[in-house]
Amino acid sequence: MNAYTIRLDGNESTGPEGSYLLWAYGRSGLEVEERDSLEDALGWFAAVSEGDRTSPECIEGPAGVVPTRQVAAWVAATGNRSRAWQSAYRDMWAGQVRHVVELRFPGSDAAAEFFACDDLGDAITIVGRLNRPGRVRVVSKVFDLRRGWVPERAVIDWEHSAQEAA
Repeated sequence: MNAYTIRLDGNESTGPEGSYLLWAYGRSGLEVEERDSLEDALGWFAAVSEGDRTSPECIEGPAGVVPTRQVAAWVAATGNRSRAWQSAYRDMWAGQVRHVVELRFPGSDAAAEFFACDDLGDAITIVGRLNRPGRVRVVSKVFDLRRGWVPERAVIDWEHSAQEAA
């Protein structure tokens, strides 16, 4: 009989209390980490499986090695749930607008996103607080399912922020 109950439905997987050793090959060779529960160990295994620096090998629990097929099935089920959640989250954002305050690097045209919010008033408040004439702008962006946040229009452009300060 298997001492480990691996749940694929999102409920907590359980096993005997004790130490769970996580075996993997990393850049420096064989590595081992410890977790307190089977659920934590499975989460680590899934996270490491997605990376490219470490190759997880097995989970060794108090009752021996957790069956590899069950671990692989848990990792796959978790990935599927995560992708479904991400898809629903992306669908929820479709068409949403946010206002981004961009700030230019001194003496350059290079700019970085400084602040993003849903309320244009908050963005305008940030522009006033920054007080960097000619170096601040606010861009409205719309979320597109295929392209992510896409600039729609400059609400306050670089020249306007310079004129406001004058």
